[in-house]
Amino acid sequence: MAVYKEKTVMKSVVEYQRKAQEALAGKPEGTGSSDREIVDDILKNVILQEEAEQRGLMPTEEEVEQYLQETVYAAYAMPEGKEGIDAYCASAGITYEEYVENLRDQAPRVLAKGKLKEAIAEEYCQSHGLTYDRLNTPQEALDAVEEYMSNLLELHKEEITYYIS
Repeated sequence: MAVYKEKTVMKSVVEYQRKAQEALAGKPEGTGSSDREIVDDILKNVILQEEAEQRGLMPTEEEVEQYLQETVYAAYAMPEGKEGIDAYCASAGITYEEYVENLRDQAPRVLAKGKLKEAIAEEYCQSHGLTYDRLNTPQEALDAVEEYMSNLLELHKEEITYYIS
């Protein structure tokens, strides 16, 4: 459905993402995001991961395991968390083990994206004479991060070929 450099976004991946988004949101099948919106989200994640790798911001295996422990394992240990995860797995047609493996596969991108956002906010603060505090980031820096994210596809448009409208 699209190509960025040598990475191809396949229709099967878009369909999987759609099903996952709809299941998480509790929406009926076919009522989620458009193909283009999903493709753009996937491309943004690919570009963000690429930049995080270039900056040396990819998480360690220990960070991935900690993330899983703090999110899925902790949630699954509580009755309401287990119920929600089991309901999601049922609607997505996957087992709990497959759910965990999917999260394990996604965790490096999620964590790298967070690290990259922090790095951009910190760089903004340094270049504008602001004090950077991860827990209390100045609104100006947060706005700069959002602007960067919203312009990401535009910055790389010459490297993207779409096969959808």
